[in-house]
Amino acid sequence: MPALFGKQPGGVLMLLKNRVVGVAAAATAIVSFSPLLAVAQNNPLVLDEIVVTAQKRVESLQDVPVAVSAFTGDGLERAQVRDLVELQQLAPSLVVNSSTGSTNTILTIRGIGTAGNNTGLEQSVGVFIDGVYRGRIGAAMTDIIDIEQIEVLRGPQSTLFGKNTSAGVISINTRRPEFEWGGVADLAVGDFGLTQVRGSITGPISDSIAFRLSGAVYQRDGVVDDLVDGREYNDRDRISGRGQLLWDIADTTTLRVIADYTDTNDECCVANQTFAGPLQPIVAAIGGPGSVQTLAGPSDAFSYNGVSTPGFGFDNGFIDGGISAELEHDFEGVTMNIIGASRIFETFPDLDADYQRADIIGERIQAQDIEEQSFEIRFASNDSENFEWLAGGYYFNQDIIANDQLGFGADGRAFGDAVLQALSAGALNFATLEGLFGLPAGSIYADGSGTRNDFDYSASGFAVFGQGTWYVNDRWSLTFGLRYSDEEKDATAINTLSNEPLSQIPLPPTLAGVSALQLFPTVDDYTSDFSDDNVTGTFNIGYELTDDVSTYLRYATGFKSGGINLSRNAAAQVPGDPTPNLADVTFDSETVDSIELGLKARLGGGRANVNVAVFSQTLEDFQANSFDGLSFAIRNAAEVQSNGIEVDFDWLVSETLQFKGGVVLQDVEYDSFPGASATNDQINAGMPVQDLTGETPNFVSDFTFTGSLIYTQPLSSTLNLIASTDIRYRSEFATGQDLDPNTDQDDLLWVNASIGLEHPEGNWAVQAWVKNATEEEVFNIVFDSSFQAGSFHSFIEDPRQYGLTATFRF
Repeated sequence: MPALFGKQPGGVLMLLKNRVVGVAAAATAIVSFSPLLAVAQNNPLVLDEIVVTAQKRVESLQDVPVAVSAFTGDGLERAQVRDLVELQQLAPSLVVNSSTGSTNTILTIRGIGTAGNNTGLEQSVGVFIDGVYRGRIGAAMTDIIDIEQIEVLRGPQSTLFGKNTSAGVISINTRRPEFEWGGVADLAVGDFGLTQVRGSITGPISDSIAFRLSGAVYQRDGVVDDLVDGREYNDRDRISGRGQLLWDIADTTTLRVIADYTDTNDECCVANQTFAGPLQPIVAAIGGPGSVQTLAGPSDAFSYNGVSTPGFGFDNGFIDGGISAELEHDFEGVTMNIIGASRIFETFPDLDADYQRADIIGERIQAQDIEEQSFEIRFASNDSENFEWLAGGYYFNQDIIANDQLGFGADGRAFGDAVLQALSAGALNFATLEGLFGLPAGSIYADGSGTRNDFDYSASGFAVFGQGTWYVNDRWSLTFGLRYSDEEKDATAINTLSNEPLSQIPLPPTLAGVSALQLFPTVDDYTSDFSDDNVTGTFNIGYELTDDVSTYLRYATGFKSGGINLSRNAAAQVPGDPTPNLADVTFDSETVDSIELGLKARLGGGRANVNVAVFSQTLEDFQANSFDGLSFAIRNAAEVQSNGIEVDFDWLVSETLQFKGGVVLQDVEYDSFPGASATNDQINAGMPVQDLTGETPNFVSDFTFTGSLIYTQPLSSTLNLIASTDIRYRSEFATGQDLDPNTDQDDLLWVNASIGLEHPEGNWAVQAWVKNATEEEVFNIVFDSSFQAGSFHSFIEDPRQYGLTATFRF
């Protein structure tokens, strides 16, 4: 589709003028429409006020000059949202994709996100849980339990939240301990053997100390069946708990201590074949009965049948835990907050990397052992009429021990030998090459040969920040903020195994075609470091058109730290050349410049809220991570331009019906990306890279809509009928970083629905629910199949699921 906000003569001023005119027109239309909502009623309907902490102080959602969507814990429970993946059903600007497991989840806001599968990469969307930053995305993918509210902040938030928030922030706040006894128990059962038990209890220990204990057990059978042995993949096996203490030390001082622990043992995630390439007959011949298919051509990824080498599996287990403490003290006119945290994250995932019955590539292991410490101190004014301010400092330290292993399986030699014979029309085989180069018989592609890399990585950084808001008069306000960040990182990589001999020798020109089979060249040991500092800022102008309609103009910059490429191929040599190749060991930081014009309106005397944000973002040095079937490569795209409009709405249609949701219309493209990863067809045509300038990045839809209809009908003084439906529509998008047409996903319509009964006071509720009611077939990620040129595999969304949830409160 044509650009929504193309480059205009006159540069930024003309672009801004057009946005001002557009939002002013929208404001006029909304204000003109408001009388239609103010229908005469004996008891006027009013939405509950939602408060947020988007600027690290408590403010009304309708007053804060930031594009933010807020979702209460009660609303998440009614929508059956269990984790961040399901949150995208309600948040239109948020896209969540995952591949081999939780540690490789990708969060995207406004078309900007960072692909995983590299321990050295950090996310563009920062996740904070109770004010504590999670340094790697896997540590944020635990189940959602006992939540007070989730806020999705859109656009760069680096001034107050720091690095790695160049696309936005997801801030999760859990329910605090209370000094009155209370609790909740929640049981969900469903098809695929689903059982989830969640509960919490809170109450006083003394007049000044209260506690809260929360926990969950989540189990579900797999939704993909193995064609060979009937095993089930993509299951759920999780247990998590959280304990809190709240100590009212004095009238002006409180201390909140939180300890949490999650143990996940999912057997996940299998990839289903999408297209079988020209090597498929060889794969099938070696794999024998039970191979996914025997000939080249399209495959039915949504049969929910997968293939794995017998004896292999898909382990996505991890342990996440930590402890944090927040001290709050009110001085006269100033509030001090101190948050300190220490966390661990351990994972040792392994998977069948070729996703075939044939044992071509053995198990892939990407282990991580992460320790993090963070400390933040803030001072904020709390008794100022004309000027509010906030200032603070932040420190973060992270240590990672990582291990990456990949090698040939028992069928690797037979497969490679058959491919070589096909490439050479029968003139060559591995035995011939072994004789030609004096290699031991049977050494090429021997079972277990391959590569192993061990990484020792550490990072530390500090920041100082401040922000102030001057209320010029009853209508105008000015906000200005700055943050200085300093980053230091170092890593040592040790290659302890690179014993596949074909990959180590130089080939004469007459055998140049054999280079495609040199998969595991020597990787140099290396020690590298990276450092960077950055100043980010925010400038807001706010204006109240009326008591119920306000606008703001926000300029903000963002910073996402660069770093060290912790992948097995980062320092790979050219076979036979002893010269170290360190060109791809480090990558640059990302920076973002954003202009946003917003409007927030209360309509119909509080019966509806409509929030509009028009944005234009320019991202420099985008960290693009792509997979070509053999390895991952990080490239800094020169520039990404993101323009669009977002609309959030919440409308009490009647006493029994509420309609809420959002719309995103955006145009996101690479302004310059001449060195992007090439597709498989392009590589075969002799193109090592491609030019994606002017193209839309992967995972970006031009149009997204989410809508929730929530119906509550009293049946008696002690019984309500409740029903709801949540709809998410996305226009088509690519899932592959290289934008190969084989990775495209058509537009989709995902529908969840529920119906049930509840007590009017919330004492209990019973809901029958269905997810993916329309049985939508959705590719999460489509990628080049490992060592099977021309083939594609895909991670797919779950099929339709249904169940029953009962909730009891006391």
